[in-house]
Amino acid sequence: MKTSTIRSSAGLRELPDYGIVLQCLMTAALTLLVLSLGAAPVQANDGDFVVGANGELLKIQSGLYGDLFPEGGDAAPDASVLAVDSIVGDSLQRFLVPQTESFWAESSARLISDEPAGVSYLLWEARINGVHPLLRLVSFDGEGFGAVQEITAGVFATKGEPKLRVTHDSHGEGENAHDRTVLHVSWWEENQSAKEKRYASLMLEDGLFVDADVVVDLSSLLSETDEVSSAVSPLDPLIQMQAGPHKDVVVLGFTDPHLGKIVSLTIEVLPQALSRLSDSIRAELAALGPGAGHLAVYAAVERAIDEMAGEFHSVGLELIRQDLLAYIDELMAEGPSDVPLPSKIGGRVIWIGAKIGRTGLANPGEPRLLEIAGSEGRSHHLAVTQIASWDIPEVGTTSPRIFLSRDGNEALVAWAGEGGGAVYYRVSENGSWGAAHSLRLQSGMDIDDALRLLEARAMDR
Repeated sequence: MKTSTIRSSAGLRELPDYGIVLQCLMTAALTLLVLSLGAAPVQANDGDFVVGANGELLKIQSGLYGDLFPEGGDAAPDASVLAVDSIVGDSLQRFLVPQTESFWAESSARLISDEPAGVSYLLWEARINGVHPLLRLVSFDGEGFGAVQEITAGVFATKGEPKLRVTHDSHGEGENAHDRTVLHVSWWEENQSAKEKRYASLMLEDGLFVDADVVVDLSSLLSETDEVSSAVSPLDPLIQMQAGPHKDVVVLGFTDPHLGKIVSLTIEVLPQALSRLSDSIRAELAALGPGAGHLAVYAAVERAIDEMAGEFHSVGLELIRQDLLAYIDELMAEGPSDVPLPSKIGGRVIWIGAKIGRTGLANPGEPRLLEIAGSEGRSHHLAVTQIASWDIPEVGTTSPRIFLSRDGNEALVAWAGEGGGAVYYRVSENGSWGAAHSLRLQSGMDIDDALRLLEARAMDR
């Protein structure tokens, strides 16, 4: 049976921000030679079906243990539990989800299929002693569950709308080849009646977790920072998380309680080759010790770049070299700093890669960089970039939804009309909102069908 176990604990931290000093480097292409794998996953909520990673049909069940497992003896009959039904042909097997055998009801269960890894992931909200809400995540391989991973933030804060996406890539060759999986989790957490949006990334290498319980406040990663007061909107609790325009990117859309706007952002898992180059440069500079001269720093950076020449496109590597040498000149001219030189230059490597991106042109926003310290001295980096923002439009209170285009540049908001005879929607137009339109529910079409049609329309914009 496949299982996922926690291999090591590490922290997620934001790297220093850097100003834009790219100048003419933006005109060239930076192409990192890192293979990427993955497919858009299928997600199901409690009670919905999803096709599992191995072709089985899966469904989340919630209820009392005695009702779901009449002949079982693993929990008290009146304990509230979660279970996963696995259907293969005419055969149905029911599996008790670990760490749900309590008298406190689990809620907001989500099941997502991850075919490249051959597993599915279950995410849910649990309550410890009835007062401590937290999120739990576990893998399921069709035969059993892996180790439960906990995601905690405010230990008393109510949570909701948990969302989960998976991205994959690989790095290295031969004996040094590794598969990397990132589980992207987002949810809201109530803080003085405001529904603040949170994000956590759980990193696995070769199926083993390499980071621990880490939480980021998404408001702190936005490029807009002016706080405004805004009226409560039915859109406040919503989070849209979807596959991005590339396999290693997810797109998030949500209402930010501080800006009083709907915002969209991308979270990109940066190539491992970029992280390895950053780690190598940091090690070279740390070996020099404090007070190293200008030429010694130059030489250390050149050595690290030359050692990894085979893992980058030559043009991309030359862009990195030119930028780092210019950046060293700036740092040496500024003199001593509280931030160690290895950290500054190592962080600059990640920033230049995230800023130039795949095309060699500037990304639409300034990326905020997150670092995960992995196993065996390897670090992993993610770039968070705000893509767009819109004032919060007036919408109805029944089944409100936020949908985004594939790249996050456009949005659509939808809601059901009173009486359930139509679904109304508004589409973003040049940074604002167009007039409300209606989609009448015809024979055989319900509200969920209409919302799926509008989600597809938004995705194609």
